[in-house]
Amino acid sequence: MTFASEILPTAVSSLGRDTFRVWGPVGSSGNWRAFVREPREPGWFSDAVKQVIRDQVSPIIARWISRRVDLVLAQTDDVALKLSGSVRTVVFPNVVLPSRLVDEVDLGEADRDSEDHDENRPLRIVSAGHLTSRKRFALALAAMRSPELSNSRLLLAGAPLPGTRNYLPGLAKTLGVDGRVTFLGKIPRGDLMKLLSTADVFVHLSAREGAPGIVGEATSAGTPVVCLEGTGSSAILRLSGGNGVSLNSSDLSTEGIAHAVRSAASMRRRPFSGWSEGRIRDMIDQVLDEAIKRRGEKN
Repeated sequence: MTFASEILPTAVSSLGRDTFRVWGPVGSSGNWRAFVREPREPGWFSDAVKQVIRDQVSPIIARWISRRVDLVLAQTDDVALKLSGSVRTVVFPNVVLPSRLVDEVDLGEADRDSEDHDENRPLRIVSAGHLTSRKRFALALAAMRSPELSNSRLLLAGAPLPGTRNYLPGLAKTLGVDGRVTFLGKIPRGDLMKLLSTADVFVHLSAREGAPGIVGEATSAGTPVVCLEGTGSSAILRLSGGNGVSLNSSDLSTEGIAHAVRSAASMRRRPFSGWSEGRIRDMIDQVLDEAIKRRGEKN
């Protein structure tokens, strides 16, 4: 079993038919239109072109590889759809939440109604991840200009990749929202879980994702999620029960995102427990059982 891109060859496919060949968890999904939405970020044009090319090439290469394996574990339902008919495919995202992280966070109050659904109350909004253009944090910053979020705060956790600069504080200042945006830098995973458990909404408008663990963590904390449809983020949100809002690329205006944030904040918090370490063990057991059964049938 390997974690891989669906457009790169894998050693698994070179094994003979006597071996039960499992490819995955594999694949990512993206939306090129999200890269061109303003405010644009460095490299936006290149990112959009790469996504367009990927959308055309990915299904062809993925089906070619999949014909040489017995089972594909697809990260998202979109990836599974690309392989439809070419091989047996199971949607199994690579999201695992260690039990110690959940144990560190008091989720006793998580399963509750949002505070009297007051449409004007200040919101505690959290966003997190590598500070790269692909994550589209600029859209979340721009949404803070909306009157709907005029008294809310955005807490952004994460750091730029090594050797790259963090342009987001400058953008926040240009947009006039720097006084209500706090850049937390890179923080320990346990601290991030605690932050998510106290947030009203988690915003993750990444334009391309495989199976983002941070969205899994947010759903485990019961925090409603705002993400982009057509990406791995929206797939994880659906698999965890859909407690949030998946936006189409046509809705990524300042007001559209702000309205989605308000809508998500009105949702009941429902912690999702399906990302435990046990799911990996269960899948391995299933794969081994099938491999042994096939071996027995051949003998």
